Amino acid sequence: MKYFAQLENEVHAYDTYIRDEQRIIEYENSEVDYDIVPIGPGRFSLIKDHKSYNIRLVEKNGVYRAYLFGEYVEILVESERERRLKELVKSSQSGPREQDIKAPIPGLVVKVEVSEGDEVKSGQALLILEAMKMENVIKAPFDCRVDKISVTEKEAVQQDQTLLRLISAED
Repeated sequence: MKYFAQLENEVHAYDTYIRDEQRIIEYENSEVDYDIVPIGPGRFSLIKDHKSYNIRLVEKNGVYRAYLFGEYVEILVESERERRLKELVKSSQSGPREQDIKAPIPGLVVKVEVSEGDEVKSGQALLILEAMKMENVIKAPFDCRVDKISVTEKEAVQQDQTLLRLISAED
């Protein structure tokens, strides 16, 4: 799974996966095997490159405060899915007159909560998309009218596929 870690003003992207029962991090075109084990509340033992490190870690609102190598650092960690959802929300807050709502990840349309022509309020559920055994509620980013629905219930969709088109309620 792809993650993004932000330390101060730098963002680092990395992938994690398991190969031959070994945990692997891929970062900047190199692979590192690692193992991490909790050893107490907020304390972990990390083995990386055959070296052992003790880490203190406290999470609050998605920001991790970690004691690493003798100093405290704050790290914002987001999965690729979380990052895409934030980008969708951010782009919708600029108040567009018309917006296509696209699938943030591949999945299955479980339920369409609205019909074409419906007036919806910001935050109201538009449809439910199931991905990786989790239901994701896709909500209206602003007060609007549903102009067009491009999917049906039980339809499999790909990432970035258009699900619905919305038009601002002022129009």
